[in-house]
Amino acid sequence: RPPRSTLFPYTTLFRSGDYILVCGFGRVGQAVCDLLTSKLVRYKAFDLDPYRVAEARELGLPVFYADARRPDVLSIFLKDSRITAVVIALDSERMTTSSVRALRRLYPAMPIFVRAADEKHRRKLASAGATALETGPQESALLLGGALLSSMGMPAEEVMASIEDKRMEMYGDGMRMRSEEHTSELQSRSRSR
Repeated sequence: RPPRSTLFPYTTLFRSGDYILVCGFGRVGQAVCDLLTSKLVRYKAFDLDPYRVAEARELGLPVFYADARRPDVLSIFLKDSRITAVVIALDSERMTTSSVRALRRLYPAMPIFVRAADEKHRRKLASAGATALETGPQESALLLGGALLSSMGMPAEEVMASIEDKRMEMYGDGMRMRSEEHTSELQSRSRSR
């Protein structure tokens, strides 16, 4: 079994019995919850779609009907001191941003993870205090390509290795570019002093 630090970056905050709060139980929220479940990390999720919530409840999943944008709703869920981090998986850029801001006002130290619509939205969410990830169409392309390779009979391990190689190639360049931009910015600041 891998060490807990590879499963949850806030190992000092995460103990047995703790929960992750997932705001939104659509495709992304469900995928996050499935991943958490596979690593035996407990969660509580909520969504505004009553049919989706009812389906999840019928399966025995801890999914509730609630609005992630409302501070009073967030307070009710987060008064449970066992909530150690929040994942916001909402479809609307506006709803996502307002949820991050409401959470940050109420819980300044709470780790918040969120999916951004694009780079501009990622910067906005990061400035509001969230750990924001922008996946964009590249990740979808990798998954579609992987499905195609699997359908052609390529072994699963080979498909996963190909996807991971391509992912590192695609995102590695972006990370180097951002690192170079940051270094240039720091050098410019030091020259202007």
